[in-house]
Amino acid sequence: AGLSYEKGIQIKAGKSWQTDVKNRVIYYDKDEIHNLPIDYLRGFILHELGHIFYTPPVKKPSPYEKKYGDRIHLVYNAFEDIRIEYLLVEQYGKYAQGSLETKEIYNFENIINRTNGNLSKVDKLMQFLYIGWLAWATGSTSNYTTFKITIGKIIGSYANDILGHNLFNASKEVQERLNTHFNTVLSAFRRCRYATTHEEVVQIVDTDIVPIIEDWLKDKQQTSISFC
Repeated sequence: AGLSYEKGIQIKAGKSWQTDVKNRVIYYDKDEIHNLPIDYLRGFILHELGHIFYTPPVKKPSPYEKKYGDRIHLVYNAFEDIRIEYLLVEQYGKYAQGSLETKEIYNFENIINRTNGNLSKVDKLMQFLYIGWLAWATGSTSNYTTFKITIGKIIGSYANDILGHNLFNASKEVQERLNTHFNTVLSAFRRCRYATTHEEVVQIVDTDIVPIIEDWLKDKQQTSISFC
C-alpha cells in the first residue's frame, strides 16, 4: 500500500482482479480478497504495480491484436510477466522476490486443486503457456522429457498423483507440441526476461510463438482458471 501511495496508484474494490494501466488503478475482487493469504495478496499487488510501472500502452499494436483480441493478450501477458517480475526484483530486491515467489506457489497449488491435477480441463492455449512458463521458471535447459523428470522431483509429494501418466495430465497435443518446440519456447521466455520494452516482448511472441500456437488462438474456448 505504501509503494502504491508513493507512486500515485489507487487500489480499489471491484468485481474482479484487473489493472487499469492508463489510469493507474488496481482493482481487487471484493468478494474473494478475504479468502486469500496475505502474502499472496502482497505478491499479486506488487505484480500488478509492475505492469503499471513497466508496461505502457503499445504505440503500434500488432496485427494479431485485431485478429485474435483477448486470446493474443493472454500470450503477451504471460511473456510480459517474466519481464516485469525480473525488473521488480532488480528494483526492490528480496522483498519483491519473496512476495512474488509466494504468489507463484499459491497459484500453482490453486491450479492443482481446481483441476484435480488435470490440466486438460483448461483450454490448450493456457496449458501450453503454463507448462512453458513452468519449464522456464524451473531453469530447464535440455528437452521436454528431462523437464518432466525435473518437475517430478520439484513437486515432491504431488509427484505420484499428478505425474502418474503425463505432466498434470495435459492433453497429448499440447505435450507433443511442447516437445517439438521446447527450445524455441524456452528461448522466447529467456529473451523476454531481458527485453528492454514491452514492444520487444510483443515482437518475440509474434515471431517465435504465434506460429506454434496460431490454431489455438483461433479457438474461442475460454477458461475460468487464471495462471497470473
